Amino acid sequence: MTLKELRRRVDELGPDPDEPTLEEISQIVKEVRRELWTEKSKFS
Repeated sequence: MTLKELRRRVDELGPDPDEPTLEEISQIVKEVRRELWTEKSKFS
C-alpha cells in the first residue's frame, strides 16, 4: 500500500464519530495536570 492509497482510504472513512472535541481534550488535560500537581504536592 502506498501513502497515496492510505490517504485515500482515510478520506473515504471520513471523521471519527468517537473523536473527542477540543473542549473534551482540554478538560482531560486539566484533570491530569491537577492530579499530577496533587501527587507532586504529597511528596514535597
